[in-house]
Amino acid sequence: MTTNKTLTVQNITAEFAQELIDAGANKAAEIDVPMVISVVDRDGTLKAYLRMDGAPQLSVDIARTKPTPQRRSGSAPTAGTSSSKTTIRCA
Repeated sequence: MTTNKTLTVQNITAEFAQELIDAGANKAAEIDVPMVISVVDRDGTLKAYLRMDGAPQLSVDIARTKPTPQRRSGSAPTAGTSSSKTTIRCA
């Protein structure tokens, strides 16, 4: 099941990226499914990454190539602004 949540961010911090990793790892542990979790910033640059013990190698490849920021507005922020809506996908 895929869950989408939308939030407005100016730029993802390392601290927030780690919070997302922790939340994902907690959920994965709750359902007893080891996962590879990656967080990218709005430009698609890797911000945080975790491979849980027992996560399949295929998951590593998917986590490296799948995450992309998705803008809900359909357009890039205008010059001088850095705010955008980002979708967080959990797959």
